[in-house]
Amino acid sequence: MRTSFFKRVISAALLMSLVFGSAVASADQQIDPDNGSTVDVEGTASATTIVVTMPTVLSFAINPNNVKPFTSVPATVVNSTYAPVDLQILGITSANGTNTKVVEATSHSDQEWSALGRSATTSQIALGLESVSGTPITVWSAAEIDGITPSVAAGTFPLQPDSSEEIQVVAKHGNAWDVAKTLNYKLYVRVTLTEG
Repeated sequence: MRTSFFKRVISAALLMSLVFGSAVASADQQIDPDNGSTVDVEGTASATTIVVTMPTVLSFAINPNNVKPFTSVPATVVNSTYAPVDLQILGITSANGTNTKVVEATSHSDQEWSALGRSATTSQIALGLESVSGTPITVWSAAEIDGITPSVAAGTFPLQPDSSEEIQVVAKHGNAWDVAKTLNYKLYVRVTLTEG
């Protein structure tokens, strides 16, 4: 008995929503044959969900005994968003325990970088990212400031809708490493919908 009453209440509620819903949606107006009429046009747009993925680690190696001492492994950044997105590079900072700090790429000329002595080599490095595929772009990190998390974009990699981009670490450094070292850094990035 209760089930039957409950079904009737549900049926009545559904019927009322259909009647009132269609009454609002199908409100009609008579079109003036002499002057015409206007009809409101209404729509909705949902917010775009940004979905960009990249590896959790980007790696590089410095072997000062090679003609080309710096190597980096390319990594894929994937934009699964159906809109263009900008991957903003905010900066790179040294992790705890790494004494080789990030400095401006323009701190030294290319010739000066390769001629740095032991003290300068082990205390400073310029780091950035470059595109391997697509439009050639290089973004250098600003010099790190102790205790400050980078928050201003140093540069941007534009990512087209539903696409990917290969990037890799680039560096300017000295070659006078007196001992082998493990260098650890943090890359700060942000994604935003492309302006314009």
